[in-house]
Amino acid sequence: IIKIYNKYNIIDWLIKLFQRNKKNKVHEFCMNYGSALLANILGYKETIDFLFDNLSFYKNLTETLLGLVKEKGTNPQVLMHYLMCLNYLSVDKFKMIKEEINFDEQIKNFEEEYKNDNENNNVNKKLCLI
Repeated sequence: IIKIYNKYNIIDWLIKLFQRNKKNKVHEFCMNYGSALLANILGYKETIDFLFDNLSFYKNLTETLLGLVKEKGTNPQVLMHYLMCLNYLSVDKFKMIKEEINFDEQIKNFEEEYKNDNENNNVNKKLCLI
């Protein structure tokens, strides 16, 4: 199934859905289901191998997800799925690109901003900051 997802660009399609949500609100169920699906796809070794063979795609995907976690007002479940995705993308296999895009620094900045964000005071922060 993962090979089929990769062949038909499901990852790219999901990212475009998430980006479209910035301008035109996408139904919350679609965002939650889509982000969970992406996290599941990225959790497979086959996907990580595919991304290692397509490093520019990996870099773009990772930078996009790093941007998505910074968006204010993201549903906590969707945010948790984005963070799961980033966790799967943080493997040592991609160390050079992670350093190039300041991956660890961006995650630390996100954590600090999220902890201090007054809008999120009613959200269980331990759930989101895995």
